[in-house]
Amino acid sequence: MIILDASAWVVSLVDDGPLGAACRDVLEADRRWTAPSHAATETLRTLRRYELASLISADSASAMAAKVGSTRVRYVGPSSTLLREQWKLRHNVSAYDAAYVVLAGEFGAPLLTTDGRLARAAESLGAKVRHVGGTSRLL
Repeated sequence: MIILDASAWVVSLVDDGPLGAACRDVLEADRRWTAPSHAATETLRTLRRYELASLISADSASAMAAKVGSTRVRYVGPSSTLLREQWKLRHNVSAYDAAYVVLAGEFGAPLLTTDGRLARAAESLGAKVRHVGGTSRLL
């Protein structure tokens, strides 16, 4: 199982360089993806931002958005337990990022991210992390 952060999901979709390939390799090695319920929305938000900045074409953005919509992901919605645990991490990470960290801890699964700050925070909180670093040609 992989806890899929939106940063890694976006990079796997838009980056045709080594960083995107590294994300895709990790995702293809284990197709059991789990994410907080807001992960797809975060991914679409970023695809929109890339399209508006002309980093990807409108056709590419639409195709990627369709792929997000059809990808099999186990989404974990906001529950009282998840929200309570997210709140406990408010001094370490944003509420959005806390959901990924909490799920990584809850499931004992690595958090796949390209976000170095999130990776460091998650590791410091005891979560398993699979940080795919580097510089995307689009980021």
